[in-house]
Amino acid sequence: MPAPLPLELDHKLRTIARSHNRYLVWIVGVWFILTIAGLKISQTQRTLGFSILGGSLVVPLGGVMLASRWAKKQSVAMGFVCPHCGASLYEPPHTRLLTRGECPKCKQSVSAEPDRKGT
Repeated sequence: MPAPLPLELDHKLRTIARSHNRYLVWIVGVWFILTIAGLKISQTQRTLGFSILGGSLVVPLGGVMLASRWAKKQSVAMGFVCPHCGASLYEPPHTRLLTRGECPKCKQSVSAEPDRKGT
């Protein structure tokens, strides 16, 4: 049976994921609007329309990268880090964290106390 995620960490995970998903919805909305606008404008002004369509390809790629980077920074600020290696525990799709209770980077249990070597 997988080790359950401590309640405090579960709450932080859900908070960060909610914010991250909200940003992704905005990115998809902007991408959709730019794509429709580019298609409409390209019927009369080809250069401008295709420029907008080209720009609409950059929005999802750059937006997802920025949203993921922001979520990791937010997780560090909230203390949602591994007690062993200090890495951010926010690593979608969270399979290792939720099924095994392990850090995605060092693969150690996040519910266990870190080893205090040299103390």
